[in-house]
Amino acid sequence: MPEKLLAAPFVIAGSRMFSLAQREADIAFRIVPFETADIVQRKLTQMPYGVYISNGSDRDPRIGSGAGFRLITMDTSTGAFPDIDWLTSLFPNAPVALRSNNRNSQALMCAKGVGIAVLPRPVGDQAPGLRRLDLAEAPPSREIWMGYHRDNRRMGRLRAFVDLAIEHLAD
Repeated sequence: MPEKLLAAPFVIAGSRMFSLAQREADIAFRIVPFETADIVQRKLTQMPYGVYISNGSDRDPRIGSGAGFRLITMDTSTGAFPDIDWLTSLFPNAPVALRSNNRNSQALMCAKGVGIAVLPRPVGDQAPGLRRLDLAEAPPSREIWMGYHRDNRRMGRLRAFVDLAIEHLAD
């Protein structure tokens, strides 16, 4: 007997805040808690960040200066990023060379030697061509929240995905 095929979930990655209340997505992961009353949410984990430079760099930037280096930062038009504020205060003499709303693009540009980037550790630690700086202070971490509309809480495929996410990501 052929195995019954279920509709497979797909992932949309982006900086837009999809509305769960308007059913733009079944589930969402965010760095801020959900504000809508009909959303079942859970803080999954605390995402650690690190500061990275290209493996090809022959020297490290000096904390408190950053002269001779450039920064790769987030596009802050969508809001504040504590890790970017922290990075710019750590290296006040390093001009911003590139802004991007995508951490993977930042990692790629950092590996190419464009500048210093603060990245989520799961991105930076796995990106080829990067070296994490050993600093006395770690960048601010971010909370990762998962949420879905309460009307979907009994949907089998959603429940299976939620359980999987909790098993692999939750603290």
